[in-house]
Amino acid sequence: MVPEARVRVVDTLPGGEVTMVMEKPGRIDFLLKKGEPVERIAESLQQRLQYEIDSGTWEQHWPGDLPGAAQESGPDRG
Repeated sequence: MVPEARVRVVDTLPGGEVTMVMEKPGRIDFLLKKGEPVERIAESLQQRLQYEIDSGTWEQHWPGDLPGAAQESGPDRG
């Protein structure tokens, strides 16, 4: 299974939320409430993503992170 991520704009979200993250095996959906100011959506999404990072549920594995792996160069890599 190839994992996929989607961003969807929806009419409503529960509890007055402006963003929501829904996951199931192999897929993550970022839901954004239609009609909300982009600044409010960006702040809410930033908080949700930071929570995922801080709680340890989101891990990234970049080239060079593992012992013996080659480092890649690029705009953010040097």
